[in-house]
Amino acid sequence: MRRRLPKAAGEVEVEESYEEVPPVALSPELMEWAIENLLSNAVSALDRHPGRIRVAIEHRPKAGVVDVVVQDNGRGMAPADQTHAFEPGFTTKRRGWGLGLALARRVVEEYHAASSTSARAPRAKARRW
Repeated sequence: MRRRLPKAAGEVEVEESYEEVPPVALSPELMEWAIENLLSNAVSALDRHPGRIRVAIEHRPKAGVVDVVVQDNGRGMAPADQTHAFEPGFTTKRRGWGLGLALARRVVEEYHAASSTSARAPRAKARRW
């Protein structure tokens, strides 16, 4: 995952945790792109040094689910922004187009028949797929 971080990220600590998981049918290229987009957004949200990003693959056998978690220690999103974060065209960035998270969600939900959830409270920033 470290090679996927934007080069201008500065001082960022990355914690990686990968559990043993059963085979999962997915497009590696599309899933890599979606995770790279989440990492880019996590780096953009970092407002303290060192920034910390946690990337984890977690298996929940009873639910039959494999979670991909991207979590950072950045500023978080206001609840009103979280409601719209995955809508095409929504952005809080000055130079953003608002397509990255919308397309990442589409990759997960439409191409991989999975679901996505998001932390709802400010400062609790995790994305589970």
